[in-house]
Amino acid sequence: MTTEILTPLRFDKFRWLAAGRTGTELANAIAPVALSFAVLDLTGSLIDLGIVVGARSLALVVLAVFGGMLADRLPRSVILQGTTFTAAVTQLFIAVAVLADVGSVPLLVALSVSNGAVAAISLPATSALTPQTVSEELLAQANALARIGANTGRFTGAAVAGLLAGTVGPGWALAGNAVVFMLAGLAYRAVRSVRVPRSEAASFLGDLRDGWRAFTEHNWVWVVVLQFMVVNAVVAGACSCSDQLSPMTPLDERRGVSCLPRRPSDHWSAVSSSRNGSHAEHCSWACYRC
Repeated sequence: MTTEILTPLRFDKFRWLAAGRTGTELANAIAPVALSFAVLDLTGSLIDLGIVVGARSLALVVLAVFGGMLADRLPRSVILQGTTFTAAVTQLFIAVAVLADVGSVPLLVALSVSNGAVAAISLPATSALTPQTVSEELLAQANALARIGANTGRFTGAAVAGLLAGTVGPGWALAGNAVVFMLAGLAYRAVRSVRVPRSEAASFLGDLRDGWRAFTEHNWVWVVVLQFMVVNAVVAGACSCSDQLSPMTPLDERRGVSCLPRRPSDHWSAVSSSRNGSHAEHCSWACYRC
């Protein structure tokens, strides 16, 4: 049984795609956490933190639909290479700004929006590329392996970011994030021979209309999407608040002890490591993306 599940790994294109997808998810999980502590170190304001991180999340949500349309028109491996390399550049710019102490909230917002945009564009292409790397009879196993790798990267990313921020600082954590994006892009280059036929749709707006019509025609689809939108908003929001508020209200201030580190990144690196394990199953179900 185990041998059958691992069969897709015999194909070079799938191995590189799975490696790139795992790296991308790892980098996308590191990005908001490292960025959060860069903002906290810069201004110490939760309002500024919400603006910067929210800008990235908003760009990711709004532009995901356009990523799907691009994936129907352009070679998907090219999209993945371009988006991961662009994400690496934006994170590197943020890292340089933080390390050189020249960062500002408007600059971080602009770069965060760019990073969120390329992340949104890459998501549909990543999923759509899997069927072109293995035969149809191996597609179920391939999807399972790809999902295992993606979830592993997603759930370890927060702990990795916390540890990096706590040991070397947010700036270097962001630099490391850029390196992970770069490595994912290099992995995607190995599947560059994959090509897809161009879409026959007349326009982007035509694709949007067709997609919306197909989405609303099936009640179970939009009901499930609506349900998970609420669940993700509640659960992921609560998890994010616990992550980001813990550095601003250290336990030593609330308990009258001074044994915990004063820097947000030091405090959070310990919190994230323990929290990531205890809430893994709960958050993995709530944050699951098809």
